[in-house]
Amino acid sequence: KVRSDQMHPRNGIYELGITAQLWETHFIDDIKLVAIDHPIGTEVFVDERFVAPVPPEYQLYLFDQLQIPVGAIDHHGRDVRDTISERDGKRLGGFAKGSYQGIAEDHFIELELGQIDINKTTTILASGWIRPTDTSINVASAQGNSPPPKALEISVPDGRGGWTVIIPNAGFPAGKLKTIVLELPQGCFATNDYRVRIATNLEIYWDQIQYGYQNNDIKHTQTPIVLLFADLGYMGFPTMSRTNKDAPNIPDYNDIQHGNAWRDLEGYYTRYGSVDELVSVVDNRYVIMNAGDAMYLQFKEPTLPIPDGCIRDFVFFCDGWVKDGDWNTVDSRTVEPLPFHTMSGYPYPTEEKPKELLPTHSDWIEYHTRYITPAPFRDALK
Repeated sequence: KVRSDQMHPRNGIYELGITAQLWETHFIDDIKLVAIDHPIGTEVFVDERFVAPVPPEYQLYLFDQLQIPVGAIDHHGRDVRDTISERDGKRLGGFAKGSYQGIAEDHFIELELGQIDINKTTTILASGWIRPTDTSINVASAQGNSPPPKALEISVPDGRGGWTVIIPNAGFPAGKLKTIVLELPQGCFATNDYRVRIATNLEIYWDQIQYGYQNNDIKHTQTPIVLLFADLGYMGFPTMSRTNKDAPNIPDYNDIQHGNAWRDLEGYYTRYGSVDELVSVVDNRYVIMNAGDAMYLQFKEPTLPIPDGCIRDFVFFCDGWVKDGDWNTVDSRTVEPLPFHTMSGYPYPTEEKPKELLPTHSDWIEYHTRYITPAPFRDALK
C-alpha cells in the first residue's frame, strides 16, 4: 500500500523508483499500480506478510472504524498500550537478543480487545518491521543448539487458564514499515475473555496495532494506472541510518555512495535504458537488476478525478524473485540459474528452462547484455 500522503502527481505523472541496495540480484517480471478511491474516514489495507509455503492472495481490506486495544502488555507484564496506539515511530522492543541477528528470546504482546461483536470477524492490523535472519544464520542455528526462527503464532484464552493457538503460522511482516492483516476465526473465543497473544522469537518491532471489522459495503473504486515508462539505470548506495535501536535502517537519498558495495553475483544483467516491455505482463521476461541499480517508473494519472468526499490511496504490485549473495544460499555466486514461474524447484533440470530464458531468445540480444563479475570488489585491495 502507498498512502495518499506519500505520493502526488507531478504534471499528471506519478513517479516511483525501485532501488537495489543489498547483496542481491532482482528479477522483476511485472509491475502494476492501482488507485483506490474510498470515502474520507474509511481505511483500506493489503496484507503485507511473508507466509511460507504459500503467501496470502491479494485482497483489499476495507474498514470504516478501527479501534486500539483497551489494554496491551508485553511478555514482561509491562503496560505497552501507549507504544502501540499510534504509528509514530515509537516501536515495541524490550526483548533479549539471541546469538544471531533476527532471532531473539520468545516474546509476545498480549492485547485486550474489550467488548467485541462475536457475530463478526475480528481483524487485527499490526504495523511494524522485522530485522531478518539470513541463509547462513538459518544454517548455523539448524546445526547448533540455538532455537530456530519461529513465525508469528496467534493464541486466545482457552477458558481454563491456558491458551489455544488459533493461527499457528501467521508468517511475519515482509520487510520494513509493513502492515499485516490477521483475521481471527469466528467462534475462536471460548469465553468472553477477549484477549489475543501475538508471539514469536523473531526480531519484530511493532509500531501500531489496531483491530476492527471489515466492511465490504464501503463504496470504492479500483482503477489500474497506465505505466508510461520504465527506465533502468545506476543509482549507487544511499547512506543508511536509524533513529534508535528499535528502528529500521532508512536510506538517505540525498547522500549516495558509489562503487562496489558487495561481491556481485556473476552473470548477465539487463542493460541500462528503457525496459517497459519486460515489466508489462507476467511472462518470464524480466528485468535483471544488480545491487546499486534503480528502476525509475512513470505512471499516468487517471483522467477521472477523485470523487468528492473521497481520498486516493494506491496499491503497488511487483511480481518476481530475488536471490541474495550469501554463500550458503543455493547458487548464490551466479545470476544463473534463472527463475521462472513454473519451475519445479530451484535449481531445476536444464531441460525445464522456457524459451524466454534461452540465449536464442531476442531478449538476450536486446536487453540482457551487461556482464558483471565480482572482480572489482574482490580485487579492490590490490
